[in-house]
Amino acid sequence: TVVVVGGGGFVGSAARVSIMAGVPLAKLAALAIKTLSKPVAKGIKSRVITYPSLRQGCIHMGQMSHRIMTNVTILAAGHPRSRIQVKPLEESDALNRGTEFISEAFIFGVAGGTIVWEYARTSDKNKLKEARKAAQEQEYRDYTHAHIGQLEARVAEMGAQLERVETRLGEL
Repeated sequence: TVVVVGGGGFVGSAARVSIMAGVPLAKLAALAIKTLSKPVAKGIKSRVITYPSLRQGCIHMGQMSHRIMTNVTILAAGHPRSRIQVKPLEESDALNRGTEFISEAFIFGVAGGTIVWEYARTSDKNKLKEARKAAQEQEYRDYTHAHIGQLEARVAEMGAQLERVETRLGEL
């Protein structure tokens, strides 16, 4: 797709023509980053297990996730809000839940970051567009004021010529 964009709409402005490609490269880059985040998240998930402190953190996160999800499920089923005892998961299951949480959090963070980046980029484009419009409007005002000044000078000159003609006619 080829789009032709014209310049200002008043006398004196040079028409600006630009050709824009139909494929938005920034959106493709954002999509590529989101897509690449999934294999990276899997790599993080597999590497976290090798570090003892991160492994323990993942196990803790998995147990906490299990407790929260079980409590929410029981409460959502309409059971009374008494002290609920949740049986802990086995270490391997808790580790899987914890690493899955880290993996999903990474993907979510990348997606959220991409959305923020796209918003900021769009905002910058809008600010640039507004600045161009303001500059165009200022150019138009300057052009108009210059022409008004020229017209006022011509009116004054014509008034002076009229006085000279009337003076000559009065002498006759």
